[in-house]
Amino acid sequence: MRAPHLHSLSRPLMQITPHSIANLSPEDQAKFISFGLGSTYTPPFQTIHEAFEYQAAQRPSAIAVEHDGKSATYFELKQMSDRLAVALKQQGVKSGDRVLLLVQRSISMVAGMLGILKAGAAYVPQDGGIVTDSTLAHIIPDAGVQTVVCLRKFAARVPNTRTLVLEDVIDNDDYLKHVTVAGKSSDSVYAIYTSGTTGKPKGVDVTHLSVVNLLLTDPGRVGMRPGRRVAQLLNVAFDMAQWECLGSAANGCTLCIRGSDWKGVMSSVDIVIATPSVMQLYDPIDYPNIKYVATAGEPCPKPLADKLAAAGVAYYNSCGPTEVTIVNTMTPLPHAVGDEMNIGKPLPNNTVYVLDEDLKPLPIGAPGIMWGGGACAARGYIGLPELTAKKFKRDPFLNDGSFMFNTGDLGKWREDGSLIHLGRADDQVKIKGFRVELDGVTASLESADGVTTACALLIGKELVGFVYPETADIEKVKEACAKVQPYYARPSRYIKLETVPKTANGKIDKRALRAMIETPVPVTVTVSNDVAPAPATVEVETSTSKLTFTPFVAAINKPAQVAISNRLSTASVNIGNMWAQLQEHGAPVQPLQITNESFRPFNEASAQVTGSSITSGRSISSSASRSTLNQNEKEDLDSRSITKKSSVDTVIASLPVLGAAKTDIAAEKGGNVWDGYLDDELPEKMEPKYVRNLRHIIFSLYRRLFGVVFIVNMSIFIHALVEGGLPANKIGTIVVGNICAAVLMRQDYVLNLIFNIACAVPRSWPLAIRRIAGRVYHHGGAHSGSGISAIIWLIYFTVEVTRDVVRHRGASIATVVITYLVLSLLLAMIWFAYPKRRSTAHDNFERTHRFFGWGATALVWALVILLTNDYKAPGVSLARALRTNASFWMICVITLAIMSSWLRLRKVNVRSVVLSNHAIRLYFDYTTPKTGHFVRVSKSPLMEWHSFATIQEPNTPGFSLVVSRAGDWTGQTIENPPTQLWVRGVPTYGVLRIVPLFRRLVIVATGSGIGPCAPAIFEKRTHMRLLWTSPDVRKTFGNELVDKLLDASPDAVIYDTRKHGKPDMVKLTLRLVREFDAEAVAIISNQKLTEKVVYGMMSRGIPAFGAIWDS
Repeated sequence: MRAPHLHSLSRPLMQITPHSIANLSPEDQAKFISFGLGSTYTPPFQTIHEAFEYQAAQRPSAIAVEHDGKSATYFELKQMSDRLAVALKQQGVKSGDRVLLLVQRSISMVAGMLGILKAGAAYVPQDGGIVTDSTLAHIIPDAGVQTVVCLRKFAARVPNTRTLVLEDVIDNDDYLKHVTVAGKSSDSVYAIYTSGTTGKPKGVDVTHLSVVNLLLTDPGRVGMRPGRRVAQLLNVAFDMAQWECLGSAANGCTLCIRGSDWKGVMSSVDIVIATPSVMQLYDPIDYPNIKYVATAGEPCPKPLADKLAAAGVAYYNSCGPTEVTIVNTMTPLPHAVGDEMNIGKPLPNNTVYVLDEDLKPLPIGAPGIMWGGGACAARGYIGLPELTAKKFKRDPFLNDGSFMFNTGDLGKWREDGSLIHLGRADDQVKIKGFRVELDGVTASLESADGVTTACALLIGKELVGFVYPETADIEKVKEACAKVQPYYARPSRYIKLETVPKTANGKIDKRALRAMIETPVPVTVTVSNDVAPAPATVEVETSTSKLTFTPFVAAINKPAQVAISNRLSTASVNIGNMWAQLQEHGAPVQPLQITNESFRPFNEASAQVTGSSITSGRSISSSASRSTLNQNEKEDLDSRSITKKSSVDTVIASLPVLGAAKTDIAAEKGGNVWDGYLDDELPEKMEPKYVRNLRHIIFSLYRRLFGVVFIVNMSIFIHALVEGGLPANKIGTIVVGNICAAVLMRQDYVLNLIFNIACAVPRSWPLAIRRIAGRVYHHGGAHSGSGISAIIWLIYFTVEVTRDVVRHRGASIATVVITYLVLSLLLAMIWFAYPKRRSTAHDNFERTHRFFGWGATALVWALVILLTNDYKAPGVSLARALRTNASFWMICVITLAIMSSWLRLRKVNVRSVVLSNHAIRLYFDYTTPKTGHFVRVSKSPLMEWHSFATIQEPNTPGFSLVVSRAGDWTGQTIENPPTQLWVRGVPTYGVLRIVPLFRRLVIVATGSGIGPCAPAIFEKRTHMRLLWTSPDVRKTFGNELVDKLLDASPDAVIYDTRKHGKPDMVKLTLRLVREFDAEAVAIISNQKLTEKVVYGMMSRGIPAFGAIWDS
């Protein structure tokens, strides 16, 4: 391994084409060249993995990576990466390939990066706990991925792709072979997928040349040297995470990967690379160990830079999009207190030009678009040649054939050769006819004393300024803004933030800030046993008015009447009038606390809010749509008296803003409910694994019911054999009896009766009883037990009648033939009904169950008559024998049970409303079902039927169904909305009939699973907390349904899987169970997720209920 070297070269002036800058003055031409061209250096290595190999050879025993108490030396990390490289090559991975790296922060993640590079490939990093399925489905074909390297827990997310599990490879000595480190600087190192505001993620192809140029030259190394410790804080899919990970490995540092303990990592490192929003969370005085900090990704507030510099930190501000390899400009020297903020100069071997719209150079000091080029320029966008050609242009100012990229950032040169960032070109907005740079407004807000972070947004036609911390003086902020901004560029409204919302990449979440203005106002009142001062007053100021909140807590047994008004001077909101009542109940009150992302200001609002209530340790929501407590709520409150506690009790009152649009985060308090949930510790499972599996999987209630019926039958069967057998006619009666039981367990009226009996258990009974009653939907075990028992008895019967025919003992040939036909049909039905087979061929199951069932019923009629005739006593007529034969009356019952739903077959009118390409809502008015009901609909009654949960609203006749795209029938229904459909039978109950059994329930729905949940939420018979996970619910299911759900359940948690990725449903559900103090959980989802959540809850002692797929 050759030793590294670094030397300086001068860039010849002849590289600039003179006529390309002829429009500039001679002075500006000289500055254009000296300012725009970075110094020329030759990095010591051509590739990142070559640099890592050098460090591993020089210091094999040094710690390369630390994470959660574990560590790996450079030698160990080299071996891990070597093993992976060998395994990849054995899988056929070659130079130029791209490999998806699906991981989370871990030592294995770093080994994965290096191993892929050593195999000659480029990695495509994605966080397996965050990335959505739709993003993966786009990235894999878009990047041409043939192989995925992942952690074991993410392997199931890429089922149809060749996969290498890191845990199986990096410690497996079968792959420990010598790896030749090869590669060229022009090879790809990684592809970062950037998600814009619209469209699909775009892959940016970055080369070793570009990455080495940043990480192995100053100032891009940010002080990285052997022995220094580098923090790894950022999401692996974020390009700045490559700066942390690859930079540390290539420079001989120790990478300290954060787990849930951010502070522990921050207090142990020398170097931090992060966004300014992340750095705002930490006071450098508390971390004297930190010596170097670099920020990028968003503008850095000057107070933050000054604070870092004052603490003795060498702070570097930098700038650049992914397309110019993380950053392409940095301040060459650390920031000093009082320095004007700038983004520095071009990094070595890079260029920066400030150009007009025609790509002509602008005079020094004139604002324009910044173009970045040279070594930093990426190859382009994967699979998007037209966009690449539009954004990446041949550098017209150099004669070396290099490219430059349109960053979309506005900037201008200062006289000292540094750049001022003026914001995004697409952040230019028009206010009162004037063009305004939002980043410029933000910078002016941040210049105010006491403001550390600010953001300016145009919301509607109003310019809104957000400032942090909440102690900021708005008058001083206004003064600072007025010093540099004209009247039209000054915010008309100011919002003070308790904390600053962040995106997954650590940047200011502007969508969350925007949502504060566009959604209702949750007010959090905190109650504890501490002595409270007088009520607090919270003010929201606009340019023309001031809104004052003077909060109190509502009466315990008496709804609060809250009047809200807003005039041009001052208005107030008094939430209740019950300070004395609370003290009488031993519940002293603390001042109102407004949560960071929950606070929504009023603007000409006028509303009535009633119905606030308090329970111990609970969060209860009230809104304008909920004026009084219903009877069940009063019963629940009466059973929970308020006592002094050391824990804090919280009441959320949602104060709606008239005319404001609701969003899916309207019910979230204090930011996203799920923030940090992945770091929650799961409670220990209550029993050993084999015991849990026996209780909750092998011996589920369904299987226990099956077992009871089956064992009873088999006991009789064995007893009969021991006693010498039964006559054929007696066996036939047992066969028909079992068939009758199986059919009745699926009959509409019987099914509803079973549910009503089980759900009549009062909520005052112990939970141990109610949780058993809640499993009423497992009654199908008795159906299956009877069906299987009927088959076994029928086989026995077939043997006996066959023997009777052979021995000429009464049974006729016709009886035997019919018997074999019945047995064949029932065996075929059992074959198609097997759960795994049924799930893959559901249409075949439906048809065989229907037609074979009808055929078997007709044949059983013939069999009963023939058998009765064969075995009747001499001289007894067939009619008399039938009247006294139990089998005859049971087949009558069977026939009536089957016919009952078909006797109510009819075609009804449907009003169809297409919600999106994914869903349609169907409205019916032929009946009004009850909460928990399902109905069957069809376009071709003899061939197919489909069951859907009904959505009915209180005091509204009729009902609706939500049909989401999940197959041919649903797809055709969405594409060709029906005006009429067939229905049959009566509505029947499903799983959520059990809701009234519980006092407090977390109800979980995924996608269209909200359909069965909606009626229970609208009915409000039980205190419920809704968790609904789905991509973009408003776009998919429409505003009407979402708004009504939020009206009925203001504290609903709506998790956008497209925005936030695939959640860990067990952890997220457990968080809500703890917060809501729920007795139980009910889930409506697909089989895999339902079984996972139910098992995850039950194994931890929490009753959980969801559909089963055994029956």
